[in-house]
Amino acid sequence: MRDVLLCGIAAAFGLAAAGCVHAQPGPPAYEPMREVGRVAHPAIDESSGLAASRLNPGYLWTHNDSGDSPRLFLLKPTGELALEYRVDLPRAIDWEDMAAFELDGEHVLLVGDVGDNQARRSRLTLWLIPEPLYDPAQRFIQPPTIGAARKLDFTFADGPQDCESVAFDPVTRTLILVTKVDPRKNLFTTAGVYLWPLPDEDPDEPVVLERAADLTLRITVAADVSPDGSRCVVATYGDAWEYPRKPEETWAQAFAEPPHHVPLGPRGQSEAIAYSHDGGSLFLTAEGVNKPLWGVTRRAAKE
Repeated sequence: MRDVLLCGIAAAFGLAAAGCVHAQPGPPAYEPMREVGRVAHPAIDESSGLAASRLNPGYLWTHNDSGDSPRLFLLKPTGELALEYRVDLPRAIDWEDMAAFELDGEHVLLVGDVGDNQARRSRLTLWLIPEPLYDPAQRFIQPPTIGAARKLDFTFADGPQDCESVAFDPVTRTLILVTKVDPRKNLFTTAGVYLWPLPDEDPDEPVVLERAADLTLRITVAADVSPDGSRCVVATYGDAWEYPRKPEETWAQAFAEPPHHVPLGPRGQSEAIAYSHDGGSLFLTAEGVNKPLWGVTRRAAKE
């Protein structure tokens, strides 16, 4: 979704646009953001989702925002394109976020066709796609095709809403969705968290998701869960916020606690964030051609 005006609001008002966030005290858990590469391939002009590959360590997956065909891009650690993959789907309505994880011995990519800027869609869809193994020695005349293994349709119990943040915790097997609230339309409403235990079978009808938690954020544009299931990061057009989860806690309980502040920096219209495959860093991209790939390294925990 191209929304330069909304991005400007976030930049101009800072935390006021994100919401009045009560963060946990203490120094930042991450080092300052830095440029670690460039996403320069012209086909990637609206990087909207980002995920660190589990099957191809060091590589990143991304996709474009609404208006593109159903395809995924595998990026090298420098941000260069390694390979484009077509996804065997009829279309992509509004892909907004993605995740990568290992589940039951399989490597899976999750893509959220969940964007709904006008709040009109009667159903949203999560696609579970087998992650392909990348072989640099292989050459393709046309992009290879991968199929979607599962289709999970859902709706929000409180009506259609825009959603740009999708994550999955393989430890608790929980799908996490965070709605995006435009302060120009809902000045006093904050983002909501919706939790969905991964079903064993695909639903015949859209599952109705109830709001499980309220965040003190509004313009939320991306989310991801650390590989060990202990942290969920939620990004805005400004900074990001990390919600730790203790082993005995549910995600609803974790989101009820004050998050850790993750200071970032000016990124333009940046709508993608992902943990590295080992959870030690965060990566971010921005919409547009030839944009930076940013990295944010987690500080070592003190003994």
